[in-house]
Amino acid sequence: YQRRVRGQHGCGVGHGKVDCNLVLQYMCGKNVRDGARDEDNPALGNNDLIQRKNQDPDQKVDNDPTKFVYGQHETFDFYQTCKTRSRNKGLFAADQNLRNDIGATSTRQNPQGTQRGFECPEERDYYPYWHPTSWRDIAVIVTNPSRCDYYKSQSQNVKEKNYCGDPASNFVVNKNDWQLPPSDPEFSKHNNRIECENNGGKWYTYPSWGLDEPDCQPAEWARDNHLGNTPSGYSSAYMWVLPSISKADESQFANCVLRLRYNISTSDYDAWGEDGPMVDSKSNGIASPVKNDPNVMFGGFNYTLAVNTAQFGRTFEDRSHQFSILSREGTGIDGNARIYNVNVRGKRGNIVQVYPAVEYDFVPDELKIKVNDYVHFQWTGADNNPNGNDGEGRAGTDRSNIVQIKDNDGRNNYIYPLSQNDVKTSDIVSTQNMFSPSLAAEFAHVGQPNRYCTSDDDTNCCKTEEQLQKSNNRQQEPLNCGKLNAAPAYFGKEPVRFSSSGVYRYMSTRNNNFSNRSQKGTIIVEPHLGPLAIAVVVVGAVAFVVGVVVAGGVLYSSSHPGSRVANIFQRV
Repeated sequence: YQRRVRGQHGCGVGHGKVDCNLVLQYMCGKNVRDGARDEDNPALGNNDLIQRKNQDPDQKVDNDPTKFVYGQHETFDFYQTCKTRSRNKGLFAADQNLRNDIGATSTRQNPQGTQRGFECPEERDYYPYWHPTSWRDIAVIVTNPSRCDYYKSQSQNVKEKNYCGDPASNFVVNKNDWQLPPSDPEFSKHNNRIECENNGGKWYTYPSWGLDEPDCQPAEWARDNHLGNTPSGYSSAYMWVLPSISKADESQFANCVLRLRYNISTSDYDAWGEDGPMVDSKSNGIASPVKNDPNVMFGGFNYTLAVNTAQFGRTFEDRSHQFSILSREGTGIDGNARIYNVNVRGKRGNIVQVYPAVEYDFVPDELKIKVNDYVHFQWTGADNNPNGNDGEGRAGTDRSNIVQIKDNDGRNNYIYPLSQNDVKTSDIVSTQNMFSPSLAAEFAHVGQPNRYCTSDDDTNCCKTEEQLQKSNNRQQEPLNCGKLNAAPAYFGKEPVRFSSSGVYRYMSTRNNNFSNRSQKGTIIVEPHLGPLAIAVVVVGAVAFVVGVVVAGGVLYSSSHPGSRVANIFQRV
């Protein structure tokens, strides 16, 4: 699964302007869910625990009891513990005035404790965190690779975490249900062992997840203030290998969410201690090396610098919709077979309207695989984009499909026929079909009704061209299947095995609009090397190494005629 990363403010080893980390994590659990509305949960505005619970954050949609009105990731108890627990007062806060009455919800970036969902602001803003969380680490992408050992060793994947709780608590850790200990107002406020035990609490140990340490890689250089594009012209990407699970474990991974955090610190001061001590609480207040909007004298005039110390170290966050991780058992797919995901990114609108997101595109837009590898095509659209945003089809909606094309060079992007009988141009007869005819039709029609309407008031059907011509606005016609208006928001099929090599190109008929966007993709299927080819490669590699050694020896002996190396080559 490829995750595209757009670090708007820049990143990368040797960047010079920013110091950044990108942290990828995932979480699963019975509390993880999507919501039907995009505004905050009304329970968030009430500070009283009992009243907040009485406001029922778990209310269902009236006309669909299977859907929740409000989405949720972390639990209410997780947030309540965060708000109760004392913030870490050893952290650098510059000259920001952090509140001491709202626990760990107050941070340098979030001094007033603004609430967003049930996340803990202190846990969000700092990594690795020092108390238990439900997040499991995937990867840390860093500006300074020398910190990788630290990030790996402190990850909850491999390191236990601690918390203060009631000595009489009967909470039993069960990592399989992803649950954390319940909030305890009397004891949860203590954030260290000494205060916890001195006040009658018990300093509990929450075990590690027992997983491999997270991957840690150097960040690819990306230009600052330029949507994070790298020198290749693409945004950075990370290929996540999803966990392999058994059929019995599917319930644990039925509701999951992916989180990406992009943490940047300006290079305008030495925060990390490269040339001195690392900043911490001793550098707060009047001792802070940076101040809000300081005045400086230059050439006899006073100038005010645009400095916001709450933003000098900042965390941006993005989260996915809910997804499930499934077992391969019973699918007929070998456990060692590779399965690649192809998704759709972007949103409805032109480049100005979607900023800082992007317009539609397949991800990855060019995928290289081997013969007999699988590709899982799936994507999720939306129905609540701003209605004024440009696009094809019904306003406010995202929809995509896949049809094979001859090429994507701009001159041959017409649909490739399903059978030779449909061929209109002789030069494409030799091109291979990407899917079988029946499967190709499914990828093109993406779950829309499989029949035409027999009358103007017919339902659960696709309107004919004649019926659409009678419509006042065919773009908004719900049964205009030519614009994918009747398709569901989500589309997914079983993984497709590519059994022969070739280059397959495809597009979305709805969104491949030159005036708005180009939504095309390519899959390159390469053959496996046979035994003879592998032997040739090995022999060639050995010969290359020997040649390099000999050439180096000759050069060295010519410049050092009295050396032992020169004596050896003279004998040869």
